[in-house]
Amino acid sequence: MRSHLCDDGEKFGIWPYTYRSVYEEGWLERFFELIGKSLDWLEPMPLGAYAIREKPLGRIYLACSSYMEMDEWSLPTEAMAEYGKVVERLKGGPEGEKVRRFIKGGFWRNFFAKYPESNDLHKRVLHLREKIGNAKKEACSQKPGSPSFSPSSPVQRCLLAWRFRGLYLPHLRHALYET
Repeated sequence: MRSHLCDDGEKFGIWPYTYRSVYEEGWLERFFELIGKSLDWLEPMPLGAYAIREKPLGRIYLACSSYMEMDEWSLPTEAMAEYGKVVERLKGGPEGEKVRRFIKGGFWRNFFAKYPESNDLHKRVLHLREKIGNAKKEACSQKPGSPSFSPSSPVQRCLLAWRFRGLYLPHLRHALYET
């Protein structure tokens, strides 16, 4: 049986209140120890290596969506409160866990309307991505030996910071404005 786990690591001590559990209480150390003890059946590898080695099992079409919390947070405040009540009622019912996955909140892009600073940051990232793409094209057309575009340039690092910090919590948006 094939199985995989992917995570961008945002909860490995960076997410609010996770530093204590991840580092001080030793969750991360125990996690890696468990991986080490499981190497007889577990093969850790980068996602890219897995994608090259393993062929797709079939075709899928992914919904234009996000995780449940983002779909909830994107709702207008009053609707978000009502949605939370519905979810709590479901949890209390006998079929709650089975039914919960079919209950969707809002559409993640509504987050841009609810939080204009998120929309502004998103547009900055799109503009920056275009500038990086143009710089790469220009670098590729230069003569050999000319200075070329560096993926570790401050602009590229800024784009990556914006990509991986997120828009959904105030402290994350604030950190993005500081970059």
